[in-house]
Amino acid sequence: MVSKFVIVLALASLAAVAFECLRESEDGALLEQEVAGQLDALRERLFRR
Repeated sequence: MVSKFVIVLALASLAAVAFECLRESEDGALLEQEVAGQLDALRERLFRR
């Protein structure tokens, strides 16, 4: 079974790549906020278990 630590590291890596791509796009600020909210929701679900 994959530990929560590994999952969080994977999410953090994906977030870093996503934020870098979004900063380069025109509508990056709005998309960045939306992605950040979704990642926060995922983290909350992971740590509730």
